[in-house]
Amino acid sequence: FSPSIGASFNDPFFWKFLAGVTIGYFPTENIGVNLRLAVDAPTLATGRMVISPAAQICPITETETGGFLRDCHSPTWEQADGIVAGQLTFLGGIDAQYAPIYGKVGLVAETFLHFDLYAIGGVAAVGYKGPSEGVSGSVPMITPGVNLGVGARFVASKWFAIRTEFRDLLYVEKTRTVAGSSLRSQFLFELGFSLFFPTGFARE
Repeated sequence: FSPSIGASFNDPFFWKFLAGVTIGYFPTENIGVNLRLAVDAPTLATGRMVISPAAQICPITETETGGFLRDCHSPTWEQADGIVAGQLTFLGGIDAQYAPIYGKVGLVAETFLHFDLYAIGGVAAVGYKGPSEGVSGSVPMITPGVNLGVGARFVASKWFAIRTEFRDLLYVEKTRTVAGSSLRSQFLFELGFSLFFPTGFARE
């Protein structure tokens, strides 16, 4: 059982701040299966995503002399909602985990920090806000996706560990463009802690 927080900053228009939980089952010491669910916290709290400070739109307007002027500026929410792709609202999925590398690092005296490095891959259900039927505004949509990534777990005790992951989320979403859709790649960083159950094992 692993609560976590995550973020994605590679999108040029929207920052993602995810709060989620992962439940894993490990039939062997290095192979596991995960169920995960995460939501965009700002969307859940306010109904709006966080627009990146670097976001720019450049509408072209005609001047009184018959020329054209490109006016670049940061978009308002009304100018981005349903028009700009990348409005991720939630993420659910199932993935497999394989941890071929594990070991321990000496800290002080007889104290050691155990760790393992793992790769993950799986399928996802991606919730996002896509274009509405009108000229502006958005509606909730769901599309399939793929999760690929790597992670590390640092074990502090028999029942507690710190977990970090870097994942690439790939999916196709509808857009208000001539093509009608766009392949999206969201690089996600996730930090969480893991609680292992049962917390101890009896020796036979």
